[in-house]
Amino acid sequence: MSRAGAKCVDHAIDDRRCAGGSRTSRHRLVAIVVCTAVLAVACGGTDDASDATAASDIVAMTDGSPATSAVTTTVPATTEASSIDPPATSAQTTEPATTALVEPAPGVPTVAEVDPNGQLSPAALELLAMFDGERFPSDASDDGVANGPLFVELARVSAVPSVTAAALDGVRSTHCFFDEDDCTLVTQVTTDMLLGRLTLETDPGVLLSALALADPVMTDSPVHDEVLADEVRGEVIALGTASDDSRLTSAVLGALGTNGFFPGTAAFRGSTELEELFRTSIASPEPALAYTALTQLNMGNPDDAGDSDNFYGVVVAELDDSSAVVRAGALDTLRSFAEFLDKDDPRWAELFSIADTARIDADPIIRRNALKIWGSLGDLVAIPTLIGDHLDDGADAEIDFSFERYDGSEAPGGVNYGSVSLAALEVVTELTRGTDFEFDLFEYEFDRGFDAPPIGEQVAEQAAPDAREWFVANEAAIAAAANG
Repeated sequence: MSRAGAKCVDHAIDDRRCAGGSRTSRHRLVAIVVCTAVLAVACGGTDDASDATAASDIVAMTDGSPATSAVTTTVPATTEASSIDPPATSAQTTEPATTALVEPAPGVPTVAEVDPNGQLSPAALELLAMFDGERFPSDASDDGVANGPLFVELARVSAVPSVTAAALDGVRSTHCFFDEDDCTLVTQVTTDMLLGRLTLETDPGVLLSALALADPVMTDSPVHDEVLADEVRGEVIALGTASDDSRLTSAVLGALGTNGFFPGTAAFRGSTELEELFRTSIASPEPALAYTALTQLNMGNPDDAGDSDNFYGVVVAELDDSSAVVRAGALDTLRSFAEFLDKDDPRWAELFSIADTARIDADPIIRRNALKIWGSLGDLVAIPTLIGDHLDDGADAEIDFSFERYDGSEAPGGVNYGSVSLAALEVVTELTRGTDFEFDLFEYEFDRGFDAPPIGEQVAEQAAPDAREWFVANEAAIAAAANG
């Protein structure tokens, strides 16, 4: 075939591709006819059969049949070897298709690993596809109505701990625990799944996520079924009772304590197991466990529950512990209890004395929590000491310790409450609120930014001088109110 013929072939192919639509313009039809005729001449194809074929093709196109019928017949057959290389475009269609399996991203389990028995619904599988090996994206929780049940399904079916734990977190973020919109209500299906994961046989990471979900499920809420909450509460208590691992016990108490558990109230449900769990945990030699039990224990109001002071002696005993963390936790628990005591209760005077001793402790967090007890007792007689002894105490009152979670990961523990001098003025503000000589610490704006000066220094520069002047001006009125 001549080069002219080859070019004509190329052009014919191009024209045929362009003519592949359902409608062919008259001008394009003429161009195809001309090109076909030129091709026949250039390639030496002048026999009758070729002409007849070309003619029949033209008839087919003008009849309205698909234009592609002309494509397969316009090039005459030849037995001569072509000296022209095939068009470059043909090479692009001859590459063999690959059948190699696509490996999942590192750390991302396969569907077969997560769902070996093929139980997941198509929608749950779509949600599973969002898992990145550690968690589901936050936007997966945006539609709680649609995805809430799917997270429950994943958490129930998954055979891979990392997926199960992340799905439990997804249940917590998509379900209703208060009056909310776009979320899923806790149902028997939800609690059945959760109860199945609240066992010592469960993977530690899964169990921690299950406890995190159990916490809000047990919370008194108008959107909850109390029966379901009680089912979960009973299983959590049983889990803590059966555990001999202080790390797991801390997690159990953390879930229980945020729900207002204290002796004599409905939260304890008359459970001797729960009371014993708190008692033994408070007495634990592990500071992290003892501190958790103390801070999660709400001793309650003696007027509302006659036996709410069952833990009073247990907590006071912890003031002799060698750990400042434990002593700080005990003082914090006693502070909340002091709010409910009348001045004629003998424990009122005892707590005032305990605070008076602890306020000169070597550890700032002990000093801070001691002053806070004075604030709970509500006696103006403490003001002269607060102003005279603690306005220059700029030391940071903080709890700084780390502990190991049940799953082996390290949890940084630490809270900075500000300076002792700040606590002193917070108590003065609390004691004088609503009086004619009120001191208001909230009038001052302290910078708590990362590069800000220590709060103690800011208190010393801004508020402390004003507080001293305020006390001099109002000392007589404060004394009269304290004695009256």
